[in-house]
Amino acid sequence: MSYEIKGFTVGTLRAPTTAFGNRQFYGVNASSSEGFIKVAVGNASSSGSPMGILQNAPQVVGEAAEIMVMGVTKAFALTAVSAGANFIFSTSGAIASSTAAGALTTHWGPVLESASSGELATVLLRPVDRST
Repeated sequence: MSYEIKGFTVGTLRAPTTAFGNRQFYGVNASSSEGFIKVAVGNASSSGSPMGILQNAPQVVGEAAEIMVMGVTKAFALTAVSAGANFIFSTSGAIASSTAAGALTTHWGPVLESASSGELATVLLRPVDRST
């Protein structure tokens, strides 16, 4: 069973559409529309790194989005992830095991509790240098 230990969260950005009602525990990023979020689009440096994991499920346009940027949290697994392995964000905002290397991949931290595809894993979301 996945669990959380609340860390540092940001709650000043808002959902631009109701589509975020089904994106709780996915990676998100700041949108180019000021004050709004968007689904994280992976780890490519050209698209910007995800800023954290969405903690709530905004149901209406403009509802506040609570985003954890550091701490222990649940994360939706795109593929099976194993405890002890590092994770990355997929292009859908879900997490996946970190198997790629190079400048376009940022390891966000370790998986603390394993999960199968489509389940919630427990991860340590930690600040890392995303400038490379």
